[in-house]
Amino acid sequence: MHSGLTALKSPTREEAQEARVCDLIAKAAVIHLATHEVTNPIRPRHSHLVLAKSHPRQLNDGFLDAHEIAQTLDAGKAQLAVLSACETHIGPTNRGDEVPSLSNTFLYAGAGNSWGSQRQ
Repeated sequence: MHSGLTALKSPTREEAQEARVCDLIAKAAVIHLATHEVTNPIRPRHSHLVLAKSHPRQLNDGFLDAHEIAQTLDAGKAQLAVLSACETHIGPTNRGDEVPSLSNTFLYAGAGNSWGSQRQ
């Protein structure tokens, strides 16, 4: 059975710069990011995945923030987002809301499903 999914070449450590990763996740139906994550409990939109640093003259800082994920993801294109980093499904608890975490950022941006980790 053909799933209709197209495989994209995964970038190596040096190639995993912010602009390249944004370009790939904008096109992908399945996203798997295995990297470090930094949670900002006070400003969850500034929680981020750590990527390779770009050339010093480029604007990309090597941090893929939650708000950048929301802007980059083509709503409805991604069927699954898997984040293989510690604490990607941890964030501050708000009354009546889901936990604002990086894994949920992919859902808010239109991905069909997301998976994150609570492991420390």
